[in-house]
Amino acid sequence: MLNLFQYPLYDWGENRKDNPWNKFTIAQLVRAIHTGFMINKTSLRQSMLAQRNALTEQQQAQAAQKFTVKALDYLKTKNYKTIAGYYPFRGELNLLPLLAELEEMGKTVLLPRTPDKPAPLTFYHYNKNALETGRYGIIQPKDNGLTYIPDIILVPLVAFDANHNRLGYGGGYYDRTLASLKPRPISIGCAYEFQRVEALKAEAHDELLDMIITL
Repeated sequence: MLNLFQYPLYDWGENRKDNPWNKFTIAQLVRAIHTGFMINKTSLRQSMLAQRNALTEQQQAQAAQKFTVKALDYLKTKNYKTIAGYYPFRGELNLLPLLAELEEMGKTVLLPRTPDKPAPLTFYHYNKNALETGRYGIIQPKDNGLTYIPDIILVPLVAFDANHNRLGYGGGYYDRTLASLKPRPISIGCAYEFQRVEALKAEAHDELLDMIITL
């Protein structure tokens, strides 16, 4: 008799074949559901945001400097011209020192603008003298009419798992953005290591990140 419990439910492909989380069997999924393995997203957001907000300004500044060194080690191996970051919000890992270094390297550094209605993000050149407060209180570039499609997007997140699933704030902006951009940029999550969880329940609209750099 065919035992379905022996067969993988999904496999994210050869690029992640060495990842121990890249295959779940049906049996493992059933056990996961019964043991609460798939964590409630609302509770998880609250927990992760509380941990981020508990970091002191000094801890955040030290983390930003360490992350800059680690991210540059990776980015120096890539061929790209444009890279999108984000302006730190609600305790997110601060990328501003990294963005300054990338500008010094001659890269075109971008920031997103959040639309007023559910839609993909749009990306504009990062000029610290041409910023404004946008939706949700997020600092964003002013709309000068000149948008870019980044080669690489540095993506903020609330939590992540080993399959490169990402939990954000729930608005779906980065999912819509990654799904709509052609060619699809390389997506790199930026996070503290404490934001890693065992597994996130992926929805049909969720976009996997290509990689995650943690500190």
